[in-house]
Amino acid sequence: FPYTTLFRSTLYIRIVNFSIIIPTLNRSTLPKVLQSLVNNFQANKNSAGEIIIIFDGEQQKFISPILPKIDNLKFKILFTGKNSGASVARNLGTNSASNGITIFLGDDIFPGKNWLTEIIKFHTKFPQKNYALLGKVTWIKKFKKQQFYQWLDKNMQFRFGDLAVNKEASWKYFYTANISLKTTLLQSEKFSEKFSGWGFEDIELGYRLFKKYQMKLFYSEKSSAEHDHSQIPENIESKTIQARKNAKIVENLHPEIKILPTGFRRKILQIIIFCGEKFPWKTQQMKWWLIWKKAWIN
Repeated sequence: FPYTTLFRSTLYIRIVNFSIIIPTLNRSTLPKVLQSLVNNFQANKNSAGEIIIIFDGEQQKFISPILPKIDNLKFKILFTGKNSGASVARNLGTNSASNGITIFLGDDIFPGKNWLTEIIKFHTKFPQKNYALLGKVTWIKKFKKQQFYQWLDKNMQFRFGDLAVNKEASWKYFYTANISLKTTLLQSEKFSEKFSGWGFEDIELGYRLFKKYQMKLFYSEKSSAEHDHSQIPENIESKTIQARKNAKIVENLHPEIKILPTGFRRKILQIIIFCGEKFPWKTQQMKWWLIWKKAWIN
């Protein structure tokens, strides 16, 4: 692969070192994400780090982004070699991480102006191995006011509205779209590679970290980032079916966890869906909800 770069050594004291892991399918948003990260690092010159980009797919299809040369920041480019999925890509990045704090970020998620500053504050204040920080993810401006994206936030997507700022969150909110934790903790428990596609592979790891290390996950709106990923209602069913398959994998790995509705809960949901589909004056949000829930139990 025709990519080379030189990194100059740094002469200042490094206070906090980061490894930022970005699995990607080579989305067009990746260069903008990298520029946002560079801006954050330039505002925090007493820190040093690396950005690990994992291309998940056939190597020859990828075009390397133009990477700047920054004294306190270096880049690593890795390849899975084939379309292996999020778990494999993140594990490849984790194995390559060489700094004390690991941050996971999506390839279509742009860190805000104070994103890294807030992460540094948190991990400086809480150096304990089992402390982690979950940052908020919002839609980019052109999506924020659209009805469907607002519905996603309250239903299928992150549901940050259920969390209290600066309070602990449960393992169910271990979202790798924007999260930071100690590298030693992460390298002790890898992502399960039994998962494929979208959904639950990160939450399942979060459950193991909570159970084994009593991980404390705090939620912050200050370390926020914006999500640039176009969504359409027509994809509700297919995405839910994929998530349902992965939810079943979680239940097989951890029989004590119940995600999919069964028994009485399932019967009640079936009745609600049946009645809802017959209801003649459905709102658009209700129609989306019925498609989502029907795909969840079928």
